[in-house]
Amino acid sequence: MATDYLSALNVGSGLNTTQIIDALVAAEQEPQEALVNSQKEEANVSISSFGSVRQNLTDFKSTMSAMNGVTGMSLTQAGSSVTASIRDDAKVDQFRVVLK
Repeated sequence: MATDYLSALNVGSGLNTTQIIDALVAAEQEPQEALVNSQKEEANVSISSFGSVRQNLTDFKSTMSAMNGVTGMSLTQAGSSVTASIRDDAKVDQFRVVLK
């Protein structure tokens, strides 16, 4: 903190200008810092959610790969998407897939 020379010499208005200026600067900074911190938290939540979705899709792909050829289902991948198709020689059956 800067030395308040006028107060040290006991001259001036008698107001503690250093303290007033520090309070004004803090009043300007705090709302902006709170906004930045809030946006940062929202970004972290979004990144975490995308990571969870990616992991679930990877698990789903692994499950589908294990079924390939066994149940008449076929799994193909083009880029970052996954496509499942059923061939004519597929057995009729029911499957339940749960994504966590």
